[in-house]
Amino acid sequence: MLPPAPATPPLPAASLSAAPLTPATPPLESFWLIAVNLSVLILLGIAVCAWFLFYTDLFPQVVGLLGLGGLFAWIAFLSNLLTEERKKELQARFEQYVLRPPATLMVVFVLAAIFFLGWAPLRGALLVSTTRDDQDRTIEIRRQGSDGRWSEVVVEEEHLSPRSEHTYSLPTCWFHRREYQVKVSGLPARKVTVSAWRRRPLSVPVEFDVRRQPILLVHLSAEANSMVQVPEPPGRLQLLDNGKLVEELFPYRGENVWVGGEEDIAVPEWIATRWLLVLSRDGMPPEHLARWRPARSLAATSELRAGQRFELHFIPPSGVVLRQSVTVGPPYPQEVSIDVQP
Repeated sequence: MLPPAPATPPLPAASLSAAPLTPATPPLESFWLIAVNLSVLILLGIAVCAWFLFYTDLFPQVVGLLGLGGLFAWIAFLSNLLTEERKKELQARFEQYVLRPPATLMVVFVLAAIFFLGWAPLRGALLVSTTRDDQDRTIEIRRQGSDGRWSEVVVEEEHLSPRSEHTYSLPTCWFHRREYQVKVSGLPARKVTVSAWRRRPLSVPVEFDVRRQPILLVHLSAEANSMVQVPEPPGRLQLLDNGKLVEELFPYRGENVWVGGEEDIAVPEWIATRWLLVLSRDGMPPEHLARWRPARSLAATSELRAGQRFELHFIPPSGVVLRQSVTVGPPYPQEVSIDVQP
């Protein structure tokens, strides 16, 4: 009679707990489900990154976050402290609870619908290019307020570096267009239309030429300018529309005034050269040109239209009102000289 076989001693509990988690090989149908879920996750990530790349200037920050850089660098540091066994366990859990469930596909489609149908149509892109400009400028983007003027600031004054490209993500109304006014320092403001899923290119300074849009350049004639002598009390310049006072400039001593534009717009050199020739021909002293060169503004946030009629009143210290009627029309800038009435 054979002796009984010795009993196999049980494994210690510590050995069982230390055994690494090795996921079982999934069946074929589970493998295809994992492949589909992983593919849609990858496609969603690529599509979202592409939207940030083409329609915003936040793509470097997004890539930094996805690469666990910047604020998320602490996560990368802590993950390196884990053992290889624990990392494999986390990967197995991710596969089990994220990639294997059929509901993952539905969740991805819901997230994609929220982003691309709910969020993306509410933003449009304005691509401002300064590749033809060698000056440091600032940019401000506005939209119309309830008074019809471009008074609501969307992008507050920001630096605009030369020979570069800047993308501004602006609010739109679903798939409808929205108009904005772009003001670049030293140039007249420009109205642009922005819509979702489009990048509106805007070249500086080419598309901001002072000859492209209605704008008035108002000054006193040489004879009227002589009525304002420093240090006498200054006069007033009034802008009226249909007899109603739109805006008043005080004190006023005969400077150039942009109507429908900011005072930082540079007077074109070809206009200043013509002024100098006219003053020399008429025997006027050069201080008249020195008084014309500075620029101020009236109704800077208003949008002028061709055919619009205005009336300008200059009230000098003597109290004799000089009136000048003007109809907005090309060529621009439309020069208006307020003269002494015969």
